[in-house]
Amino acid sequence: MVDGAVTSLEHRPLDSVRWVALSTDISTCGNRTELLDAVRDHLRTTCLDAGERPVALRLALVGTSPLHGALHLDAAALREDVDALLATLSHEVWLEKLVLATKLPPVADAMDPSIAGRIDLEVQRLAETGHIERALDERLTEIRTKLPAGAHADAFLEQMRAEMPARAAALARSLVGEAEHAPD
Repeated sequence: MVDGAVTSLEHRPLDSVRWVALSTDISTCGNRTELLDAVRDHLRTTCLDAGERPVALRLALVGTSPLHGALHLDAAALREDVDALLATLSHEVWLEKLVLATKLPPVADAMDPSIAGRIDLEVQRLAETGHIERALDERLTEIRTKLPAGAHADAFLEQMRAEMPARAAALARSLVGEAEHAPD
């Protein structure tokens, strides 16, 4: 300091663990291996920026992807794959949360005449008309009455009201899509 004026600044990291929320676009990934490679590449910069500190990671997978259905059907296996990937890094990274925020690629408006196609169309109609949202809201109201008073459930239930209708529709459509390819 010269004459009361600051002449230089120096960054001094005070955190012992670096918190990072990372969104990785998987639109160009055609399979799970490419997805994991994209996550690894995206993490490289994050680990360098963290220096010696471990990283607490909230990973969001985003983008329009043909992997959407498979990822939602087996989210637990995906988390295990990401955890295994993180274990191979030279940097200590802990996966706090994995968020699947992908979308299905647009499909042609042609009606699939199969049973799976008709079910898929019906699930889409139920989601668009708010029927799934109303049904889930009824279940959440029922659950709320059974929770203890000190459970602080209001924030949790609001989050569920916001996320669950789209997730339920995506899961239902994923199951239908996978059923088309299942062996008889």
